Amino acid sequence: MVSVGEYLKRERESRGVTIDEICDTTRIARRFIIAMEQDNFDLMPGDTLIVGFLRNYAKAIGINADEVVGKYYAYVKNKNILVQENEIADKPDGFGRRNIILVVVVFILLTGAYFFSDDQGEKRGEADRIAVEESLSSIYEGDEFKGEEESSEVSLGSAGGIVAPPPEKKVAAKKEEVLTIKAKEETWVNVVIDGNEVIDILLKPGEEVKYKGKESFLFTTGNLQGIEVMYNGQPFSFEGNKKSVLKNYLINSATSANQ
Repeated sequence: MVSVGEYLKRERESRGVTIDEICDTTRIARRFIIAMEQDNFDLMPGDTLIVGFLRNYAKAIGINADEVVGKYYAYVKNKNILVQENEIADKPDGFGRRNIILVVVVFILLTGAYFFSDDQGEKRGEADRIAVEESLSSIYEGDEFKGEEESSEVSLGSAGGIVAPPPEKKVAAKKEEVLTIKAKEETWVNVVIDGNEVIDILLKPGEEVKYKGKESFLFTTGNLQGIEVMYNGQPFSFEGNKKSVLKNYLINSATSANQ
């Protein structure tokens, strides 16, 4: 089966398009183009931006962007399956230990019932019960079993009862991110929203636009001094940048917090 990277490279070469031409068309860094063609997605900045880059790459050479993204998700799914299979293969078999515990618990119940009805065997029953509990404790104290106990859905309490897992914590919905751009001069800007939606616009003096996203904005402009940028209502400065042209500048909560 042809991988997503091999498919992209084959389609690009069959159309006579160079990597540099794709870089100029999409403004995607050359190293990311090469990483996509070599299936080195771990070298790229997050799944959201990867999908956006793949769509722009596909449009640049004239192939179906949805088909390319589908191939990428199939690649990720197969990779996750392989990782899970390897983890299962490497994980010690805990089935036998669970069965031992079950047998021990049942044994405790049966022997307890037996010695409870036998007036002559109280002392003997108490001694056996202590011995069984010590055996059960030694099983719990094993290093390998501790890891399995922590990952189990339920565990045995001190009195032999079942302790339910703690309730799942609800994750608060992430607030919407807002990027505002106001032009002081005629300025071209390009914004990639959450690595997917691409905005390409020429702003006139005094014109203001707002874009909403969930995670990040990849920002490019040809006249940085000709615009004012605000992120979530706060002025955003491109500290240290003295050039008019700015390419693929990542704007998110992390870069905003560092200002």
